[in-house]
Amino acid sequence: MYKRQGLVRALLGVPAGPLRTVVGAGAMGLNPAVVTVTIAGKGPSPTTVHIRGAAKEGLIKQRAGREAAERVADGLRRV
Repeated sequence: MYKRQGLVRALLGVPAGPLRTVVGAGAMGLNPAVVTVTIAGKGPSPTTVHIRGAAKEGLIKQRAGREAAERVADGLRRV
């Protein structure tokens, strides 16, 4: 977890632009989901962070994209 926190802190210092990653989500983390984080603004006060999660769903809707985006948002809140 500490490596992730350092990565998130490093990412907050970069210029605006989309950052994408594939994370495991859904049942037992077996459904891949793409999470896109866009950081806009300069400095800590006017910075806006947009988080979007997307995943291919089968017959049973698992909401894997939403779950993955919420996990990333929770990680950013802890930093």
